[in-house]
Amino acid sequence: MKRHWEVNELIEYWTLLPDEEALLGNKTGANRLGFAILLKFFHLEVRFPQHIRDIPKPVVVHLSKQVGVPSEEYHAYDWQGRSIKYHRAEIRSFLGFRKATVCDAKEMANWLVELVLGHEQDVEHLEAVVIQRFRSQRIEPPTNLRINRLIRSALHTYEKNFFSSTLQKFSRETKTQIDVLLDAVDSSEYKEAPTLQRDNTGIAFSDLKADPGRVGLESLLSKPSKLSFYANICNQRHYAVKSMRG
Repeated sequence: MKRHWEVNELIEYWTLLPDEEALLGNKTGANRLGFAILLKFFHLEVRFPQHIRDIPKPVVVHLSKQVGVPSEEYHAYDWQGRSIKYHRAEIRSFLGFRKATVCDAKEMANWLVELVLGHEQDVEHLEAVVIQRFRSQRIEPPTNLRINRLIRSALHTYEKNFFSSTLQKFSRETKTQIDVLLDAVDSSEYKEAPTLQRDNTGIAFSDLKADPGRVGLESLLSKPSKLSFYANICNQRHYAVKSMRG
């Protein structure tokens, strides 16, 4: 949240409305001021502040005048006790929100895997997407740390599913060629395949990674076979992915 607020902004965003004032009820002192701040903060950010430092001083002063409590009382508000938990629950209920559950997090991760990660994998942008979706569902978003973990877990699942589905689309011959490329001659799945040998190009993954060395006739003549081998594997992957997507 920004630290500097103009007077007109304080009036527009931090002024209690009549139905909000009614929630103050018989709350007094620090609890009265703390509740008012939590309420207006959540209304703007759709989350609760985590610490007293999260609230700009002009906001505290502006609300303290409305509720008739000295601004200094705000430092006495208990951020760990029962009162703040009750206040948060009351505010969620008033605004029609609820806390995110483990089930909500799993559903969000599944939604990312199935509908989002195929075309968007920037973590910072995904955080904004997840927060907005939680809010649209009237769910209070988890902390930023938990959202980050949720996204990274979903990314891991998406990649695992993607590679597994892609592999299933490969023909046995293509899988054998990949093993050859990686020199995986001890692969349990293909160890009995009669063609599990380097093909007549003699190309393996170690060859593709090797430094080309000095330019000469021998290194020049080796390039077509390397490129052909690599292109063949890439083409097989392209057709497999295309088939998988539909």
